[in-house]
Amino acid sequence: MSAARNRCWTNCSKADEARAVEEARGTIDDALEKMRREQAHELARLKALQAKNPAVRDEEIQALEAQTEALEKVLGEARCQLEAVRVIVAGGA
Repeated sequence: MSAARNRCWTNCSKADEARAVEEARGTIDDALEKMRREQAHELARLKALQAKNPAVRDEEIQALEAQTEALEKVLGEARCQLEAVRVIVAGGA
């Protein structure tokens, strides 16, 4: 590969990586928002059920809260990682 092509490829791949990271951040943010919404709904449902049914234990609510915290941590640490790019060039003679 010529030096000019190599520079172009490097610049293009950096730009593509930056775009991928930006898109991934949006996807991760969306996932966090959805998880928070679903966990909050489930927590509210469980607390309302506990108010009517004493068989629902505090430990179940605490477990759901712990699960929400763990999901927050894991999703908050998620990052985009480009594993590989395959380029195939086919040309006729």
